Amino acid sequence: MIEGYSIHPVTEPDLPTLTQFLLDAKLGLAVNRFLFRDWPNYEAQRRNYGAAIENGFYRNEESEMVKVVEDASGRGEVVAHLVWNHKKVKEEKGEEQIGEDGGQEEKDDVMGERQVPEGMVPEVFHMVVEGVRELAGVKKGVEHIELTHIYVLPQHRQKGIGTALVELVKQKAKEKGLPVLMGSEPQAKRLFETCGFEETGFVDWDLRRFAKENCG
Repeated sequence: MIEGYSIHPVTEPDLPTLTQFLLDAKLGLAVNRFLFRDWPNYEAQRRNYGAAIENGFYRNEESEMVKVVEDASGRGEVVAHLVWNHKKVKEEKGEEQIGEDGGQEEKDDVMGERQVPEGMVPEVFHMVVEGVRELAGVKKGVEHIELTHIYVLPQHRQKGIGTALVELVKQKAKEKGLPVLMGSEPQAKRLFETCGFEETGFVDWDLRRFAKENCG
């Protein structure tokens, strides 16, 4: 329980709000400034993140989503959300999703490479895909619960919401006898470490090669 807040299942009317949450979470990622053409290109971001929220999470049978509502104000404002997936061991098909990064899942084309979503820079997109595949090797062959995405509005942080949501996933995994794994973005790393998670791998990207000359 979180004093002043309550946790509820996500419903379809919540999807635009959660799309905005995902977009806001990604605005702070340096790589996204190079991933999307004509940054910030909100139209392309909303299109991709909206697809991730609706098709990748909400309508995905392996996914579960909850929202946190502020009760104290009486307005029922959604202030946080959480997505987790039950990842079962499957045969390799080369269709790993651009994970916690909330990207839109794209099938491989006939040449075995990912189709680049509209509005993204191909070279940066493929770099991100390869990074995701590299990290996915840690989880290969292991049935687990994946903490896919977590977001709390800035004005509602430091109130125990993030910790409570992580503990919820840990409890769900414990009930199934499975480990919890995730791909953490830098801004969430401290939260996960505080909740007892350990780093098992990481990917570094040198973004200077994508920067314009004399950009400062």
